[in-house]
Amino acid sequence: MGTVEEVLGVVDGGERLLDQDNVPNSNQSTACFSCEEPMVGLYCYACGNKNDDYRRSIFRLIVEMFTNITALDSRVWRTLWTLLRKPGQVARDYADGARTRWTSPVRLFLAASLLLFGYIGLTDTQMIAFGNLQGDEPTVESLDDRYPVKFHWFVQRDKLVFPPEGAKVVLSGQQIGAAGAGWNAGHTASLQDSIADVEDALEEVPNAGARAELTERLKSLRQELADSQADMNNGSVLDTEANSSTIKFGNSDENAIELDEDGTNQLVQRVLRNPQVVNNQLNTKLKWMMFLMLPLTMLLGAIFIRGRDKAMLYDHLVHAGYIHAFSFLLLLTFILLAQFTPMPGLLWIYIGILLVYLPMSAKGMFSRSNIKSIMTAYGVGMVYSFIMLFAAIMIIATALREEAAAIEANQAMIEAPATPAPITIADGEDVEPTP
Repeated sequence: MGTVEEVLGVVDGGERLLDQDNVPNSNQSTACFSCEEPMVGLYCYACGNKNDDYRRSIFRLIVEMFTNITALDSRVWRTLWTLLRKPGQVARDYADGARTRWTSPVRLFLAASLLLFGYIGLTDTQMIAFGNLQGDEPTVESLDDRYPVKFHWFVQRDKLVFPPEGAKVVLSGQQIGAAGAGWNAGHTASLQDSIADVEDALEEVPNAGARAELTERLKSLRQELADSQADMNNGSVLDTEANSSTIKFGNSDENAIELDEDGTNQLVQRVLRNPQVVNNQLNTKLKWMMFLMLPLTMLLGAIFIRGRDKAMLYDHLVHAGYIHAFSFLLLLTFILLAQFTPMPGLLWIYIGILLVYLPMSAKGMFSRSNIKSIMTAYGVGMVYSFIMLFAAIMIIATALREEAAAIEANQAMIEAPATPAPITIADGEDVEPTP
């Protein structure tokens, strides 16, 4: 056995004790700053005060905090491997008090968020974008031809090729799946119903003037139906040259912004050529939404599984933290795969993995039946997805409304140029300028 000083590590001025952590020795002491008891580690055994006076530059403190959050020590690798291999085990151990083996859910959540959104921001990755990838540009004879563009998830902006100015842009229905085809089919069916109604009305209206209006309306509907069917045959669901291209933003007539056909085309072209119009707000606001979703996920989980037997709100919060961190890192992995490999359908593979992983994690965390675990995972997941989808739609709508407002203001300036200022002559009399 060594002396007390050797056991406490305070020999040689306490250097051995002070070197055991990453806090600068000049900011530490061998005696507690608060109660003056001998220090045996980074925290005082008597009062819990940290052996750090924090008397260094703010910049260095920020660097140290960043390093502590993102440090990839052995616990991080052990935590990530166990999260992947034994879903729910890390959260269960940590909630039960066995915390020295695992990285905390808060630290892992912050690190995963920083990696995911930091990569998206630094690489100019667009969450959603319309365009064509380099090397996959369509060939068109002239600007009068339809120029097809595709819908992409998480693509770097410098890899996108945008349509030329003045091109008639169409969005490929194959890229947005059944939703696009369903919209177009539903629009076509609605037109067919409208045509049938007008044809019935023509047979019953004897007035010549009314018949002339209905005939003109019927002609317009048939032309629109022909265009819609042509779009379906060409595999497109969006045409910036469509007849019905007036867009209205806002519910109240006083604050509503309405764009005509030219303004609508300007809006479409701006979004196509500058995806940041939407993505800058998505990147910023969804990032903060994730922090709000942590406590909400905790409450949603407690609705399905609750009780004092290891299913209290604290347990759900710990589980939510680890689930979010795992989901972020998994998403980052699939973003990298999508950007650097030709693998198709990666987004659906990501969703499929979560559909399997989440019930397994709930099972490992709360030790409930398979049915209960599946109901909890999918119930919470459905509500979570609905909230995030609604938030994303509102963010996109807000971004488009702001862009539409800028276009409307620009159109107003063009239509109503500023009146020239009066000219003042020598005797002080104002004279209106000649137009």
